[in-house]
Amino acid sequence: MVQTFKLEAKARDTFGSRISVRLRRGGSVPCVMLHKKAKPVHLAIDARAFEKAITKGARLIDLAHPGGTDKVFIKEVQWDHLGEKVLHIDFTKVAMDELLTLDVDCVLKGKPIGVIEEGASLDHFIKVLKVQCLPSAIPDKIEVDVAHLKKDESLKLKEIKAPAGVKLLGDPETVKSLFAPFVEHGFKLALDDFGSGYSSFQYLADLPVSFLKIDGRLIQRLHESRIRAIVRGIQNTARELGLITLAEYVEQERQANILREMGVNWAQGHYFSKAAMDEKEAGQRRSMSVNWAQGYYYRRPGPR
Repeated sequence: MVQTFKLEAKARDTFGSRISVRLRRGGSVPCVMLHKKAKPVHLAIDARAFEKAITKGARLIDLAHPGGTDKVFIKEVQWDHLGEKVLHIDFTKVAMDELLTLDVDCVLKGKPIGVIEEGASLDHFIKVLKVQCLPSAIPDKIEVDVAHLKKDESLKLKEIKAPAGVKLLGDPETVKSLFAPFVEHGFKLALDDFGSGYSSFQYLADLPVSFLKIDGRLIQRLHESRIRAIVRGIQNTARELGLITLAEYVEQERQANILREMGVNWAQGHYFSKAAMDEKEAGQRRSMSVNWAQGYYYRRPGPR
């Protein structure tokens, strides 16, 4: 089971990109604590302490802040384009009796018979499993025994035994049956964060996907030739399958131009429109939703 770490956070009552830059220069990281039954709590946390905790595999944290101490789950961490510095953290406040949905590393155990005796090779396509469990049951990893596999044999998700108190999610047949009524009524299915985590080519093969959202962590690294080749491959695959692509986290004109040249259909990110900073501004943007949407979701990303 995962270890619970203890961290301290300070209140944050000023917002904006300049304030965030100033915080990071001072060794802190802006963060927000979310809960479905309460308003977001804006905080700042020591960058070095958090990076040390996450390096040790932290998922659950006892977060001390001016309003008290809460047990939180690390929902999302935003890194810089090099993947070296933390820019922002989203925490989710949890209760010990509340089910969580999260990604867990899938680790293969043993050497297959097919590799030892038949000269085959082992392909490991799904390296992260999506699970649901209580905070007390979060596993560090899920080990899968593959020693019995022979040449041309495979292991399906439904054949993996989950730890006690943990439910595996994402079996294609189960997902397909759940979405079938919606697809029949004309809804379109989008595959999120493609290129990382639990989003795999297997889902493209098994599910009636219409939209493919390219993971933002790839977009942030478009300056690397290797990453451009990967994104171009994703776009080419989507085109062959007749899917509409959408790139996330587009923050620079150069990124938008590269994506446009590749043929990516849609893009979203701060390059087109800054995020709403408070409820008042969010209300103003909703009142002009047509114009705002045209700036935020922009077909064929290009110069403004």
